[in-house]
Amino acid sequence: MSSWLGNSKKKDVADELEAIRSEIASIAHRVSGIAGMTGDKLRGNVAQLRASLPDSDSVSRAADSAMDQGRYWLGQAGGGVREARAVVQQNPTTSIAIAAGIGFLVGLMVGSSRSEDEG
Repeated sequence: MSSWLGNSKKKDVADELEAIRSEIASIAHRVSGIAGMTGDKLRGNVAQLRASLPDSDSVSRAADSAMDQGRYWLGQAGGGVREARAVVQQNPTTSIAIAAGIGFLVGLMVGSSRSEDEG
């Protein structure tokens, strides 16, 4: 029984899927890195704020609260990256279709904004 999709085409599709998986992993890694840099900047800003303000329990508590909030949002970002990676790994075909649809919509929006700028 012969498949409707030849071996060459199967390999091409498999190669494309692997390239897309690799790109998604790369994007997830970059998002994670950005989240880490954001956390580092937040810690540095809070440290500068603490150093520039007079010693006060209320200021210290506010800074601690800001740090806690920053940690929370950093954790949320990391969790989102992990969830996205898991969903893509479990449903690669659906993920590709969604990504293609989003890319198409963004292309339409960019194209229409360019035509409005020119007209």
